[in-house]
Amino acid sequence: MNKDNWSDDILDKLKLRDEVEKKDSEYFIAYQQLMQKLDFLKQQIYHNDSSYSSKSPSPSALLNIEPQQQPSPSNPERDINFIVKENQQLRNENHDLITNLNSVTLKNERLESIAKEKDLNIKKLEKLNTNLSKKIENLLAELKEKNKTIELINDENLMNQIQLNVLLKKSNQN
Repeated sequence: MNKDNWSDDILDKLKLRDEVEKKDSEYFIAYQQLMQKLDFLKQQIYHNDSSYSSKSPSPSALLNIEPQQQPSPSNPERDINFIVKENQQLRNENHDLITNLNSVTLKNERLESIAKEKDLNIKKLEKLNTNLSKKIENLLAELKEKNKTIELINDENLMNQIQLNVLLKKSNQN
């Protein structure tokens, strides 16, 4: 393999990795936002008894998260149920992401092993091609030598026939 193929292979693998990361990054961002929202809701529940008022904006406003069903501050049981549902949803999404990541990882490993096998086959075939090219060159050189030998023999044969003809003519004239 030459350097161009090697660098192209690296670039292709990097491109594939970037595509996989881009595909799953939105899930990780959503998961992170939901976790921050969950933390915020937990803080809100813990500080519910005290008259906690902050002048800073809420994390959901900072993250541009639309409130789905905001739990009512008066019912802690509903808040806990909401948090449990959110937590379960996050676990399900996390499980889906892990499953997807595992399948992508397995696919990448399988493709890498196929690529390694093909690289080995290419190296073997290149070595075989080199050996066969050397054999062809050696046979061509041997063929040239034999052709020269045949030419020399033909030249000698021709000279012998000429000599024989000359001798026969001399003998016939005598």
